Amino acid sequence: MKSEFYKILTLFIIISLTTYFTHGVLNNYLDTDKAAIPIWGLIGIFITIKTYLNPISKKTTY
Repeated sequence: MKSEFYKILTLFIIISLTTYFTHGVLNNYLDTDKAAIPIWGLIGIFITIKTYLNPISKKTTY
C-alpha cells in the first residue's frame, strides 16, 4: 500500500516535469529563478523516492 502511494506520486512528478520541460523548450522557463526552484525540488523528491524504494544491497563490493 505504501509502495503504491510512492509509485503514483512518482508518476505525477514525471508527468509534471515532462509537461514543464516540453513548455520550457518553447518559452525558456528555467531562466526565471521563481520557476526553477520548484523544478529542482521535484527532481530532488523523485530521486529521494527512488532511493527509498530501492535501497542499495549490502552485498555490493568495492
